[in-house]
Amino acid sequence: MKYRHYLIPNSFTYIKILVKEGWPNRETGKKGDPMIQFLEFKMLQDVFENYAKKLSVLLDIKDLNTNFISKLNAVFQSNKGNNSVVFDILELETEIKQVEKQTQTDRIEENTSAVLFDDEIPDETVVFSEDFSDDEDLNIEQTIAEAETTIEETKVITRISLPSRKLKINISHELLMELEKMEVDFRLN
Repeated sequence: MKYRHYLIPNSFTYIKILVKEGWPNRETGKKGDPMIQFLEFKMLQDVFENYAKKLSVLLDIKDLNTNFISKLNAVFQSNKGNNSVVFDILELETEIKQVEKQTQTDRIEENTSAVLFDDEIPDETVVFSEDFSDDEDLNIEQTIAEAETTIEETKVITRISLPSRKLKINISHELLMELEKMEVDFRLN
C-alpha cells in the first residue's frame, strides 16, 4: 500500500475514494462485491489550503473604526493570494428578556392496595422492614423553586454583503490565527 505513511494514529487524513460496482459472475450473473479504489490521500491541513475558495468576514457595524480597518487591511496585505474576500456588515440588536419560573409542588402518595408486581417469592427475606410499616402512608412532595433567568437574544436587523473585487488573499493557517487574535468572526466557503 503506497499510502500507508498517511495512516498515523491520532491524525486527521483526507481520503478520496472511488467505489465501483463489482464484476458480474459469469456463472450466476450476480454482481460481485463493490471495489474500492483509493484516489488521493492528504493530511487535513494540506486540504484546507487547496479547497478553501472564499473567506467571509462578519463585522458588526458598531465595531468598525479607522484603527480596526487599518489593522485588518495590514493583515490582508501581508497574505496576498488568489482567494476572494466577502465582507458581511451586520447591524445587531441585543434584547435581554427575563423569564420567571413558577413554584410547582407535586404530591405523590403511595397506594398500597394496588399490586404492581405479582411475582412474590415465598421464602424471600424482608430488607429494611423497620424503615416503613404497612400502616403508614408514604407522602413525598416535590418542589420546584422559583428561578429568574435572563435570556439574551441577538437579532440581525440589517445585513449587507460586500464582495471585494480588488482584494485577493491566500487563505492559510497564519491568516486565520491573526484574524482570531483580532477577534474577527469569519467563515470559510
